[in-house]
Amino acid sequence: MTKTFDNWTYDDVATFLKERDFHYFDELAGVGKAWIKFYDTGGPDRIVEIKEIKEFFTIRAMKKIIRQSGIAEAEWLNWYNS
Repeated sequence: MTKTFDNWTYDDVATFLKERDFHYFDELAGVGKAWIKFYDTGGPDRIVEIKEIKEFFTIRAMKKIIRQSGIAEAEWLNWYNS
């Protein structure tokens, strides 16, 4: 079965980001909990704010996460459906 953006869990998103060199920060000033990808030079490249939930993310929340990550929607779906 093909997965769409209406049934992603926090663990799905966290695993996907971790595999793409994002690092978890529990409390980041001004942001709260976030996943961050750094430039090769050391500064933050992308910051993805994710609220840890027990259920599924809404499609709207997933679209925001995808937009913040800078990773194409197709890559998210290909990863999960592979």
